Amino acid sequence: MPPNGRLAGLVSKDAKNGRHVLTPFVFAEVHLPKAPPGQSPKLHSRLPSKQWVFCWDAQRRVGYLLALPRAKDRGELRFYVDWESTETVRKSELPASSGQ
Repeated sequence: MPPNGRLAGLVSKDAKNGRHVLTPFVFAEVHLPKAPPGQSPKLHSRLPSKQWVFCWDAQRRVGYLLALPRAKDRGELRFYVDWESTETVRKSELPASSGQ
């Protein structure tokens, strides 16, 4: 293990025989030191959004990306960054009103 390294694993059930198998995944700590104040990154990729998750730590200006590449995904996984207002992000995270 390299210094300050991390180990993780993802276990899922195999559809064919119901056994638990270790699922390959990719994890990256993404430093975005020039992040605009009051904005959060929004990632886009050709990889379907259900195959990855990104969590942003605005204080450290670091994001954490976890991706599950599909069998046909070979080589690099590319992600593109757009910036959106933190206020927009907060509004979109609020639960929908039940009309009461």
